[in-house]
Amino acid sequence: MNRKLTAVLLILCLAFALTITGCGGTNGGSSNGGDTGSTAAEYVEPYNYDLTEYMILDKYTGLEISYDKKAALGDKVNIDYTGRINGEKFEGGYTDPAEGGVDFTIGSGMFLEDLEYGVVGHEAGETFNVDVTFPDYYSEDLKGKTATFEVVLNSVDKVNAINEAVLSALEENTEILKYPQKELTEYQSGMHAYYESMAENQGMSFKEFAESQFGGSEAAFEEYIRYTAEKQVGREMIAFYIAHKEGFEITDEEYDANVLKYLQDFGYYDHKSFESMYGMSFEEAYGKETIVIRMTTEKVIDFVLNNSTVL
Repeated sequence: MNRKLTAVLLILCLAFALTITGCGGTNGGSSNGGDTGSTAAEYVEPYNYDLTEYMILDKYTGLEISYDKKAALGDKVNIDYTGRINGEKFEGGYTDPAEGGVDFTIGSGMFLEDLEYGVVGHEAGETFNVDVTFPDYYSEDLKGKTATFEVVLNSVDKVNAINEAVLSALEENTEILKYPQKELTEYQSGMHAYYESMAENQGMSFKEFAESQFGGSEAAFEEYIRYTAEKQVGREMIAFYIAHKEGFEITDEEYDANVLKYLQDFGYYDHKSFESMYGMSFEEAYGKETIVIRMTTEKVIDFVLNNSTVL
């Protein structure tokens, strides 16, 4: 595989881990608490050993889960809007609420930055005004002018904030005794590979990149890698501890359905469209262990939410 494609896949793999568990590498967890890892053809269930040697979990039901309900950068929202210049509506500057509003992710660039960032800090159901100045590349009748948009925030998808709140609440009830070395090493290696690719893409040595991004030293970078790897592995241990206690498993049907959902979340219609882009399957790109870790974490989060109080 060429270097550019490898870098893209590393970035996608990190993004895949980030969407649920906070941060991660590209190899996924393993299964034997320090033994040699499995290949793609020798899949072994992640964390299939006694986790009480590594952690103590006080409780995982009856929790109080709180999160910030205000729209934030990266949230998916649905809005209706009516724009006016000098008090008059203009063509293309409004929506019809009967059509269900417009979905977008804050910060995606779908709308002008003024409008997108004007949604930040508001909650679903609010109506508010946002002033937007049109750039010079707009049409003659709009460029340089300021419009006032009345925005109705119909909904805010806070799934990432809720997931983070659940995982944080579980962490508060957990004492980590030690980390399984194999999983920890895999995540550290994966993150090193990710940042080394970033450095190469920017025409920098790894040392130069680390010094420019992480407090001016490689030591600060290594501390960041250690911290994020421990956080990731800690959260995965918590998820699989609960999964073991509750007898959760990922069936073949669940696995296939969720993989298709993940593909579509990344903008691919089906398996073939992903394979035509990268020359490999979704499972080959991410690793079955990484995929199962994500699915198990999602199932545990749902279970905790259904057995706790969301404030």
